[in-house]
Amino acid sequence: MVRSWPVIGGILVCACLHAQAAGGAEIGVKGGLVRASVPGEVWSAANGFEVGGFLSLATGRGLALQPEVIFVRRAMAGEISDGVATIRSTTTLDYVEVPVLLKYTFHRSTRRWTRPDRVSPMVFGGAFAAVRTRATASTEIGGLSFEEDATSQIKRGDFGLVVGAGLEIPQRGRTWSAEVRYTYGMRSINASATADAWRMRTLAMLVGVKW
Repeated sequence: MVRSWPVIGGILVCACLHAQAAGGAEIGVKGGLVRASVPGEVWSAANGFEVGGFLSLATGRGLALQPEVIFVRRAMAGEISDGVATIRSTTTLDYVEVPVLLKYTFHRSTRRWTRPDRVSPMVFGGAFAAVRTRATASTEIGGLSFEEDATSQIKRGDFGLVVGAGLEIPQRGRTWSAEVRYTYGMRSINASATADAWRMRTLAMLVGVKW
């Protein structure tokens, strides 16, 4: 499965270019900050980022199908203290994520207070699949720090649900966007079968442009 990702990515890129040339789609890029967390007492929220591209296929009446290919860096932070020493650990996870979203944009045809050539609200939802490409753990104990590979501790794949909302602003042949999205991981990424389940929750604030 992992070896097929370059082929899948190449097919998506070719499909995007072909659809755009045929006038039936728009392509775009987006990126921004993410705040990832794992529910429980062990890990706390930490910052990361994501950047990628997408294809928007309009289906009519404000609806669009939007597949995306995104590079995401998430992190999990933890701290343990016994009253004498404090151990701080941060696990950084890199993923290639493929969300497939159904987006609805409120244009003039559905809301009189907005027009296609002005700011338009949007909502979206869908599902994602992701492959972990890298995992590292940084640990600090008593002023000393070291980093180690953590790939054996984190499962290779993840999947879940995506929901969000935002605004689109058409300008000079392009459409700019700002959005907030919430990603709900449904699979435990903890590779240990005997340890607690770690399911990622991610809040992202993104800006993008399509043409």
